[in-house]
Amino acid sequence: MGWLTKLNITEKKDIIAYITKPWNNKEHAIKDGSETYTKGRCLKQSCRGYTLWTIWGITKSNTETDRVIKEHTVILCDLLRKDDGAWGHKGMEETMGVYYYDCPISYLYEVPIPDNDNARKWREKVKYYFNLAKQIKNLEIGDKVLLEKGYRIREFCITSLKPFCGIPLQKDNNTIYKIKNKY
Repeated sequence: MGWLTKLNITEKKDIIAYITKPWNNKEHAIKDGSETYTKGRCLKQSCRGYTLWTIWGITKSNTETDRVIKEHTVILCDLLRKDDGAWGHKGMEETMGVYYYDCPISYLYEVPIPDNDNARKWREKVKYYFNLAKQIKNLEIGDKVLLEKGYRIREFCITSLKPFCGIPLQKDNNTIYKIKNKY
């Protein structure tokens, strides 16, 4: 899925308002001729830099009887960017295999886990990201850390917290490395 750019939106707050406004879709079922409509309402939002996290309440109803057929909530991630003065967004649902993990942790507990492997894996990584961020906040200069497997050099002595840097405990040439989170 690509980026959607709104040429008349020039402010970040306006693209957020556009993305989070309620919507309705009318659908026609070919099999039995019945009509349904689906409506969405943003229940919660949090913008972290250029990533907008939202919880949506989705309701599908019969057009003639107004009877609710299905209700559910979802977590959405919208990446925001400004090109040539106009704001755009790229929307993703958690079931799509989102590669951003700074979603508010409370959202995971407010929205039921979808029956989807991508969503389950993504939620595990969000929890890992927040756990790691919490651990990093408690570190001090001079602390020794052991990084998980997958890093070429795993043992460091912290030399700076912002940016997060350290000197390897193995003998090399006392080079200072910036330590990046794999997620």
